Amino acid sequence: MINLVTFMILGASAQSADPLLLNSASTDQLTNVTGISTEMADAVIALRDERGRLGSVEELRVIPGISA
Repeated sequence: MINLVTFMILGASAQSADPLLLNSASTDQLTNVTGISTEMADAVIALRDERGRLGSVEELRVIPGISA
C-alpha cells in the first residue's frame, strides 16, 4: 500500500527529476513512481477520466492500495 504523502514526495519519476503531473501522466510515467503498480496507474487514469481534472492528490484515496 502506498501512502499519499509518499506519493506526493515520490511524485517525480524514478528516472527523472521532473515533477509528475497526475492530470496528464501516462501509465508508464505513473509506474515509474516507487510503489505504483500498473493496476494502480490504470486506476488513477480511470479516475481522472471519470472525474475530469484531479484537483488534489487526496482524491486518489478511493483507489485500492493508496492510503491517507
